[in-house]
Amino acid sequence: VYPDASIGCNPQYARHPERVIDILINPVIVVEVTSRDSKLRDHNKKLEAYRINDSLRDYIVIEYDRLLVTHWQRVEGEWEKIEHTGMSDIIKTSMQINLAISDLYLGVDLSEADS
Repeated sequence: VYPDASIGCNPQYARHPERVIDILINPVIVVEVTSRDSKLRDHNKKLEAYRINDSLRDYIVIEYDRLLVTHWQRVEGEWEKIEHTGMSDIIKTSMQINLAISDLYLGVDLSEADS
């Protein structure tokens, strides 16, 4: 799977066998932005695939069509789900990086989004 964004500590890469790209194999944070076509895959197949990776601590899914950010965080080996639905909410990651929901949706007009 290919995330929309990822962050790693002491990043390690592997060359994709079919494409001329390097893949981060030890992400700590992975971010996906859903689309109409990817929403179910981001919340199901990709979630399961990412959770297998021992380095991953935070998996963040940003909805494209409504104000909802789902943050999966590994805490003491268990995954906790946190849903953010307010513009004033702050995502607190395991790397001490705080992400403001208002920044993630900056310039996005949710009134124009498809339902």
